Amino acid sequence: MVSFECVRQPAGEPLRPEGARRVGQMRRLGRASLRYWGCEEAVTEEAAVLISELVTNALQHGRGPHIGFAISCSEAAVRIEVGGDSSELPTLCRDPATDAERGRGLLLVAELSDAWGTSPDGKRTWCELKLCDDADGPPQ
Repeated sequence: MVSFECVRQPAGEPLRPEGARRVGQMRRLGRASLRYWGCEEAVTEEAAVLISELVTNALQHGRGPHIGFAISCSEAAVRIEVGGDSSELPTLCRDPATDAERGRGLLLVAELSDAWGTSPDGKRTWCELKLCDDADGPPQ
């Protein structure tokens, strides 16, 4: 688990440079962890996209001064969790306007991950990537 401070910005503004750097740092940390654990490159790259989306959402929609990031790996799945101090549950925008610059992050998370959700209090958003079917065991 990694926790970092962030500067809040008004809703609708693009990420500030320090926020964009944090997204990149968490993505690199996630990739390094997955490579250390021996995950395939395709899983590592999908996880990097998911990390980017979840950390960006936390920076843009969170309310408190801290964000937490965690990544874990079992034989069956990779789990990514990002948390902050928001009490609002994230909403999935099914049909963003074609010219909209925002609104596709959780849609991408829903499409790329095998499962995703939020903690009951809305403070953490998580997603999972399956590494194998339970009956087959881990990849060889």
